[in-house]
Amino acid sequence: MVEVAVGLLGPFEVRVDGRAVPVPAGRQRVLLAALALSAGRVVSVDALAEALWGADQPHDPRNAVQVAVFRLRRLLGPDRVRTVPGGYRLDLDRACVDALRFVDLADDPEAALALWRGEPLTGVPSDALHRDHVPGLTEAYLAAMERRDPVTALADLHELTARYPLRESLWLGLLTGLARTGRQAEALAGYDRVRRLLADSLGTDPSPELRRLHRELLDADLAGARSGRGDPLPVPRQLPPDLAGFTGRDADLAALDEAASGGLVPLPDNGSGGRAGAVVAVHGAGGVGKTALAVRWAHRVADRFPDGQLHLDLRGYGPDDPVAPDVALDVLLRALGVPPKRVPAGTAERSALLRTRLADRRVLLLLDNARDADQVRPLLPGGANLVLVTSRSELRGLAVRDGAVRHHLHELPDTESVALVRSVLGAARTAGEPAAVAELVALCGNLPLAIVIAAQQAARYPDWALAESVAELRAARDRLDALGDGTDPATDPRTVFSWSYDALDPDAARAFRCLGAHPAPEVELGAAAALLGQDTGPTRRLLDRLVSVHLVGRSGPRRYRLHDLVHLFAAERADADPPGPDATARLLDWYRRTVDNARIAAFGSAPVETPGDGGTFTDGAEAVRWYERNRPTLLAVLRHALDTGYDAAVVRLAWLLQDLQSARHHAADKLRCADAAVRAADRSGDSVDRARARFLTGCAQHSLGANETAIDWHRRALAELPDDPGLASSIRSAMGLAQLDAGDQAGAIESQSHSVRIARGLGRPLRLAHSLLNLAVAEDASGAHARSADHNREALALYRAESATYHEGLVLANLSENMLALARYDEALAYAADALRALSDVDDTFAVPNALIAHGRALAAVGRTDDARAAYRRAHDILDRADQPRVAEAAELLAGLDAPQPARP
Repeated sequence: MVEVAVGLLGPFEVRVDGRAVPVPAGRQRVLLAALALSAGRVVSVDALAEALWGADQPHDPRNAVQVAVFRLRRLLGPDRVRTVPGGYRLDLDRACVDALRFVDLADDPEAALALWRGEPLTGVPSDALHRDHVPGLTEAYLAAMERRDPVTALADLHELTARYPLRESLWLGLLTGLARTGRQAEALAGYDRVRRLLADSLGTDPSPELRRLHRELLDADLAGARSGRGDPLPVPRQLPPDLAGFTGRDADLAALDEAASGGLVPLPDNGSGGRAGAVVAVHGAGGVGKTALAVRWAHRVADRFPDGQLHLDLRGYGPDDPVAPDVALDVLLRALGVPPKRVPAGTAERSALLRTRLADRRVLLLLDNARDADQVRPLLPGGANLVLVTSRSELRGLAVRDGAVRHHLHELPDTESVALVRSVLGAARTAGEPAAVAELVALCGNLPLAIVIAAQQAARYPDWALAESVAELRAARDRLDALGDGTDPATDPRTVFSWSYDALDPDAARAFRCLGAHPAPEVELGAAAALLGQDTGPTRRLLDRLVSVHLVGRSGPRRYRLHDLVHLFAAERADADPPGPDATARLLDWYRRTVDNARIAAFGSAPVETPGDGGTFTDGAEAVRWYERNRPTLLAVLRHALDTGYDAAVVRLAWLLQDLQSARHHAADKLRCADAAVRAADRSGDSVDRARARFLTGCAQHSLGANETAIDWHRRALAELPDDPGLASSIRSAMGLAQLDAGDQAGAIESQSHSVRIARGLGRPLRLAHSLLNLAVAEDASGAHARSADHNREALALYRAESATYHEGLVLANLSENMLALARYDEALAYAADALRALSDVDDTFAVPNALIAHGRALAAVGRTDDARAAYRRAHDILDRADQPRVAEAAELLAGLDAPQPARP
């Protein structure tokens, strides 16, 4: 049995055999969490239903729980979740669930706390589980913290007293830790703070233990004053105030702990030792929250730097000029007590004096908003100090030459984005409108700056439903205007983005504007090269410059993505300074050729486009994956072509996409493309395009099950058709398919026969093969199985001659059905096996399940029930994942195998 570990103390995670396994957010997480919290014990169906749905129970909770358990078993294995009297049991040792192991380690606080990664059950959306388990786990965590050595736990105690200001035992640990590290003044100030808090909130005095510690602190402070003890060097405390509304970022804070633990910084849970002069660089896009994260983390570890904390805004990106290194050094040296007259004149001399001044000290230096590595390098003091840098630049040189550890700060995850909205608007206002909160987050692209702005704007109208504020943001013609704040440039996304854009060189700025002319935020290297009108090599180098300052991110090999709001800003810049009149034409050419190449690779289709630049594919599976990845982009490109008047390109692209859309059952996409094609063709007046567009609409309507409507559109296409026999054959064949599904078998056979007669005179083998294949389908449905088999065999020979493997698989599966109808079971089995071999490298939701069902029927016919069940199960799983209606047929076939069979004579 595979090893399974469930993590609940922080962000939800599951590991199977040591590998992180993604669990879809929602009910599967809730179900697994509920079972894991009682690992090895029975959990009742009622308890699971409450955890899953709360008060909003389904009609049949028991059946719904069974379905959820079935899906969970597919993830963990069939034997891990047991059905037992009274409910279900997760067969898992307590040590494999961090929350249970945490409780079992109550006598070993250090070992227990090593398991704690953050707020319990993060990412598990269950009010019942949070209500029943989070308070107890949190209390156990606090109790473990209070048993730690207070010196080692100082950073955590600082944070916890801020979160639980009335818990006196935490204050006792914090003040004891401060006193033991010689920081009596801070300990006395802390006592005064907790004394006021208790008086104001509870009307009580501090506990006897806290009052006794206070007297000891007063005695020690008086003794120090009488002895004349003092440090001649100033101890700067320059960190900006911690952000009160800071939310989430547990994983990023942990990453900074790990990054800095290699230096001489004894961080919580990491000990000390390692290399000297640690440099940690937090880099990310404007508005992503780099400064807030750095300040929060710096406060968490400030007590590890008894000689002070320095802070300097280097103004690398903003309305002002960047701070020159020599000016920055002058500011730092003065903060460290160097008299102005003793500050040297040159940058090198100042840098040397900084290193000398801090050689025997331990200081945290926060350098915010750096422009590049050259600005930072002279400010590195070495020694036992830690430098924390934030920048929009990736600061690659700082990592290569100076050993900096870099941490890329991304947009907030959905759960933390929602928590950020809640921190601004309050739980009461957000609890009843989760959909509005989720949409607000999506419209802001999970960018913290934009989220806070949008939430603050909603906070100005407390009497409105949050959905009303979100609707205004959604309806805004310019979302950047809607999020703007003319009173404070630092909180205006457009202004924040412009600081990065204004720092670009002319070539990189033009590349950025070209990406703004792309109709979707994600773009491939080849498409970007088409927009720029150059080869992929120089394009890659330009895009890399944009990546290095986080105006663009990499989303995969040869793929790039702009944040949604950055893409809006780039589009504005493109409108103001267009990339050139031919850029859109080049882009559309590239997409048409790439889609054509995908058709050829996936289905062996005949080429439509003339050779030229375009994406290429090694096989059909890669082509289909490309199409799936780019579905939203392809639809956006089509809309862009329609909006900008490229009418012929609209019809051509819609025509090219239909095969891929049909194979993946994307009927709604087909209809959108067909509607656009009709509008473009009617605007241009081209008769062939008008016929093609109406043909595409008929195919889309057929895919949606509107058979009579489909037939009507095909007749309109024939009415528009000029002298184009190839298109006429296609239209009549498609119309025959719709007639067959409408119940008109005779009409279907007549249309398909007409299509075949036209195709025989074209000299185009694939067109003839398609028509023969569809004629065979109509004949088989009418009961003419032998005639259907003859036409299928003729089509098969043509497909094989053209190396059209995909369609070869379709025909072989149909031949298997023919043979079954003719009671020639061995031949049926052989054809079905050949179909699956032909489709072995194909990833689709039509041909493969079709062949699997044919194979299952043939296996069942020869008495191989277990093998038939496996074939039906594979088909069912493919159709279920694709949400295809034919999944019901696969389910019925499976059920039929399990039903009692009549005895054979």
